[in-house]
Amino acid sequence: MKDEAMTQVPADSDLIAARKAPASLLRYFLAHGSSAAAIKLAAVILSYLFLILLARSVDEAEYGRYGFAISLTVFLGILANCGQGMAILRFWAQFQAKDDPARAKGAMLRSYLTVLIGAGGVVGLAFLGVALAKLLNPALDAGYLYAAAFLTFPSAIAAYQGAAMRALGFVARAMLPTDIFHRGVMVLALLYLLGSSLQLSAELVLWISGGLWLVLLIPQAVRIVRETRRQAPAAKADLDIPAWRGASLGLWGLGVLGILSQSSDVVVLGLYYGPEETGTYFVALKVASIFLIFFATANVLTAPMISRAFHGGDHDEVQRICRTICALLILPAGCGLLIVVFAGDLLLGLFGASFAEGHLVLGVLSAGFVICVLSGPANMLLTMTGHENKYLQILGATRIAMVLAQVLLIPLLGPLGAAVGSALGQLALAVWSRSFAVRHLGVDPSVLCLLERQPRPADLTQPDGGQD
Repeated sequence: MKDEAMTQVPADSDLIAARKAPASLLRYFLAHGSSAAAIKLAAVILSYLFLILLARSVDEAEYGRYGFAISLTVFLGILANCGQGMAILRFWAQFQAKDDPARAKGAMLRSYLTVLIGAGGVVGLAFLGVALAKLLNPALDAGYLYAAAFLTFPSAIAAYQGAAMRALGFVARAMLPTDIFHRGVMVLALLYLLGSSLQLSAELVLWISGGLWLVLLIPQAVRIVRETRRQAPAAKADLDIPAWRGASLGLWGLGVLGILSQSSDVVVLGLYYGPEETGTYFVALKVASIFLIFFATANVLTAPMISRAFHGGDHDEVQRICRTICALLILPAGCGLLIVVFAGDLLLGLFGASFAEGHLVLGVLSAGFVICVLSGPANMLLTMTGHENKYLQILGATRIAMVLAQVLLIPLLGPLGAAVGSALGQLALAVWSRSFAVRHLGVDPSVLCLLERQPRPADLTQPDGGQD
């Protein structure tokens, strides 16, 4: 099929040719990233269609509960994932590049089991937490919180399976269940509910979403098992627990801290004002996150490519990948920011007239996301080259500072304070991670690399070998 032929990255002849010249690499990304970009664009359309329909069908308080529950689910899903999505992207490509199928198969097996156990444990603890909160506060509306806890399980599994499919070389198939099928069916389900006599609520929507996700993930799981056996047919799985344990904690920490920049805003605001008052900020955050579409699409391809190039000894290729990605990202980021500045209120108004008042919040959040985009694949560069522990330090320090800034600014500025804290956190992360990459890897992952006529000479250290 077209998807299989176009996204089998390890053996693709176009990728071999792309390593010979920057122009070829650019053509490779344009050709092989087009399907991923199209899926991401369709996913965004479906997602915002769903959010707009929901915002116009329930009151602001109910919409606030939904936004709070989704943000909580995303955070718990990252906890449950235990960093294994990033781990399989790195280790499968690394071991295959070193012709070690036994360790590659072992990486897939241990990661999958870890996510299943982690997801089950987090869901159990979440249910217990909601039950205790209900016991202490009988007036608490716990229904949507139970639904959010349940949704955590398929959320964690979906994140891992998508990463596993990308590691195996199937980009489009990795994205379709979550980005297209789940979102599309949810739109249809919402339209059906609006035409029925059922009372629409955040709780009902969350339960339907979780059940649908479980159904869609089963065929993908079967495909992962079959493809793993095909690509490593004769090898007996080598779990290599010491190596896995050493890297997993850092990768898990990266996932937990990374999600703070996407969901902590709504959670912190909800703790100050209550979930019902976070609807406008939730909408602004969702609109601003459009900037990450092309960034996420680039990461879909670059994560295994960086790992394969670095661990295969092709250090110049690492810089060429970064330069190519930055060249592709700079124009969409600039155009998107102009749209937000001049038409942000119109975008927010699609969700309802009351949401248009968040234009300034949207602008500040968008500026933060643009900084993230222009930093290039810095996160993937450090993680895929084995510097996840250093990146964890950088991310941890900047994320903690971001939350502290939000705690201080929200009482003074309200939702705008949360947006300012988020933007400052993005700036600090971009500057620090670029500085480390330039000094210790000899690679500039940011758009500033486009100002250099020649790639920076390779001066790569061993993983975690340099200290800041």
